Amino acid sequence: SHVWITDLDKYTEMNSVYASFFESMYPTRTTVGVEALPGGSQVEISMVAVRGEKKVIYPAGGKPGRLPFSPGILVGDTLYLSGQAGVDPATGKLVTGDTPAHVAQTMKNIRAVLQAADMDFSNIVSAYLLLSNPKEFGIASEAYLKFITEDPKPARVPLGAARLPLDSPVEITAIASRRPLESFLPEGMGGSSSYSRGLKAGKEIYLAGVGAGAKQGSVAEQVDNCFERITAILAAKNMTNDDLVEVRIYLANIDDYDAMNAAYRKHFSKRFPTRSTVAVPELVVGLNMFMGFAAREPE
Repeated sequence: SHVWITDLDKYTEMNSVYASFFESMYPTRTTVGVEALPGGSQVEISMVAVRGEKKVIYPAGGKPGRLPFSPGILVGDTLYLSGQAGVDPATGKLVTGDTPAHVAQTMKNIRAVLQAADMDFSNIVSAYLLLSNPKEFGIASEAYLKFITEDPKPARVPLGAARLPLDSPVEITAIASRRPLESFLPEGMGGSSSYSRGLKAGKEIYLAGVGAGAKQGSVAEQVDNCFERITAILAAKNMTNDDLVEVRIYLANIDDYDAMNAAYRKHFSKRFPTRSTVAVPELVVGLNMFMGFAAREPE
């Protein structure tokens, strides 16, 4: 699950209520402080549910903690990981140092969960890189890529946050898969050495985040610009926007919500995917909106 909250000082209170809805196994979770939510809400929660046997994954030496989430949940060939920060397992406290030092410890913590599920970084299919200071995206990305060295690289979504748990400068959440991976691109679209624009694992399709800013024009034109790229990537696998199952939209200004909605709905002909929308003070490289997507290949 993802929890977006406008007042992270209420983290403990939120945890208490959240925990009351689970009888035994807690799902994985990522918690992010945001500036605003639609309708003036204080909390927004998004969840993914999967049928089948589930196994909680703890890193070596790990055990159930006091917080209501599991480090990892393995369902079949797919591992869902909770958001990780740069906490030193030996002390239970954030490491000292700059943002790259925090990214390095965060990635070590992710590796410990992967290894407990007999996986490694080559199995990651999707990664959300959350930064309390989006201006540090460049150095954070360099630190991240010291661990993500094999191709195909995960689809990646870099985002800003108003605040992160423990006042960490970084939080990273990921999904990993044991299935064969296939990176793909539409003809004429340039690739990246840092991430896959589209990554297929079985029937699941993970897409890198896309964003737009003022130079793309109005809010509607920014939405259209994002979907132009996503539509092209999906078409490379003979899919359409109607095959999207999840969308996450981050806005730099919640006042753009209505205009974004009006433009967004025009890009679907059959049904709408699930969606979460939040606002943060700043996005990477000064963008006004950033979107993350997941799709599933038709049967």
